[in-house]
Amino acid sequence: FTYTYNNVVLMVNIDARETGLAMRETYAKISDPKWNMFSLTAGLLQTQFGFELNQSSGERETPERARFNQILFPVERDLGAFGSIVIPKSMPLLYGLKADVGMMNGVGGVNPEFDNFKDFTGRLQYTKPTRSERAIFSVGASYYNGGYKIGKPKDYVYTTLANGDKGFDFSADTANYNRKAKREYFGVDAQASIDWVIGITTLRAEYIQGEQPGTSASNQRA
Repeated sequence: FTYTYNNVVLMVNIDARETGLAMRETYAKISDPKWNMFSLTAGLLQTQFGFELNQSSGERETPERARFNQILFPVERDLGAFGSIVIPKSMPLLYGLKADVGMMNGVGGVNPEFDNFKDFTGRLQYTKPTRSERAIFSVGASYYNGGYKIGKPKDYVYTTLANGDKGFDFSADTANYNRKAKREYFGVDAQASIDWVIGITTLRAEYIQGEQPGTSASNQRA
């Protein structure tokens, strides 16, 4: 359900399945009425990281998102707010530039909120069409910084082991109790779409690296 009035958009998206009802995207978005350049979105919304995570399911070529996104962002959405800047055509030198900066809970529907840590997420994207607009090129960079509260003294840290190798070892330091297990990702992506004689051909690439908290039995989100 979408309601639009002037520069305000209200969205309620419900996932109804045999197991029950679940909220999907449910947010309010306010855009500046003068330049139509700035906007603020708050509620349950898509995490602003990477290209594929924010690509509409209706435009995606595959039934599911890539495996790395299913591990890092299993429900794709989180509770929070983000601001966007989209440069309009009236500023030709910067036209095509888009920036998103947000603050999220970080649990993303995997668990109820259990700490006071908030996660920062940001994305910068530049899109440039050719003069004929038969080809469109785009590059983007994303950053995510957050973490989880460790509620148990049994904590493993990545360190130098007794044999000299790098790996995970039990940390007996009680100062680690309630510490923040870092969750930090860096991402870059690029896309190119060309409209030629046989139709539109699109090439995409995305690369992500970083640090992921988990449990002793799983590399998925703790």
